[in-house]
Amino acid sequence: MTIVLVSDDKAELKLLEENVALYYPDDLIIPFNDAKTAMQYVEGHLVDVCFTSVVMKKVSGIAIAKEIKKSNPDVLVNFIADDETYALEAWRLHINDYIVRPINGASIAHTLRDF
Repeated sequence: MTIVLVSDDKAELKLLEENVALYYPDDLIIPFNDAKTAMQYVEGHLVDVCFTSVVMKKVSGIAIAKEIKKSNPDVLVNFIADDETYALEAWRLHINDYIVRPINGASIAHTLRDF
């Protein structure tokens, strides 16, 4: 399984990568701290799961979700946010899960429960 992580916060990205790796040590985990680079990657690669911050400086997680679903319609997109502000929009995009910070192992385990 290929898991893409997107956050422009380097500390959050590292924490996310560590938590995902704990539950899925044999899967390919690809972290991006630049949303545009992540979007370019997903255009040409099969991605099973994406964790993305909703609010970032250059590109929103909502834009990433829309883009990734074009080339990977079955991808499980998981938003990471400070609160529920974007939950309705996430629901409209049919995302897999909506994680309210802080990120921890339990939130990752819940998100990937179907794998």
